[in-house]
Amino acid sequence: MDNCMIDTKTPTTFSFQPAGRDEPVNIRTIDIETNPWFVAADVCAALDLGLKNITYHVARLDADEVRRVDRTNLGVTQKGRPMIVINESGLYALINRSDKPEAKVFQRWVNREVLPSIRKTGSYSLADHGREAMPLPMDIAEAMALAMKPVVEELASVRALLASTLEQREVAALDDLKRNQMFLARDLLKRGIGKGLSPSELGYQLTIYCRNNGYPVTVKKGRGNALDTNTYSLLAAERWQQGRS
Repeated sequence: MDNCMIDTKTPTTFSFQPAGRDEPVNIRTIDIETNPWFVAADVCAALDLGLKNITYHVARLDADEVRRVDRTNLGVTQKGRPMIVINESGLYALINRSDKPEAKVFQRWVNREVLPSIRKTGSYSLADHGREAMPLPMDIAEAMALAMKPVVEELASVRALLASTLEQREVAALDDLKRNQMFLARDLLKRGIGKGLSPSELGYQLTIYCRNNGYPVTVKKGRGNALDTNTYSLLAAERWQQGRS
């Protein structure tokens, strides 16, 4: 924290009315080297951070975001210790650390009323390269959404991969089940496989297909004088049907 005394101009006071409070909070600003600085105590009061915790909150800011100025520069006639002021970057840091509902309203008020008013007077104008390095923050909800975007995208990717993996496993499990289900040609015809063919024609084509593609063909012994018949894997029959379509 810069403890040297800063030669400042007359402070400008802006009145902020927090929701649910009877009295407005006066936010004092001063111009230091053409940049606006805000009285830390006023900002903490507006954000309902507690005046007893000013030192705690300010201590968490970067050194170049905080300075001490003589009380007389802020229009305070009573003697006392120098007062703490924070720059625009420090102001946003305090806003973002507050979980109070006043924070979002206060941020909009600063962005839409205070800073435009200061710039209009010509006493404050941040250079283009400075604005790029320290852009005005969005609403807290928007900033959080932007920060969480990579996480959300990663979760979506993981979910898609998981869904694809589960689907592949389900298909593989179903294929294994069908691979072990053996049917006669006439029973496959009842399932809609090989329409237009006779059982013997279907059996002939399936026998060739299974032998060429590594699917099992089992022989079902006929009773008495009945001829032996072949049975075919349901998986093989379905894939043969797909190739026939």
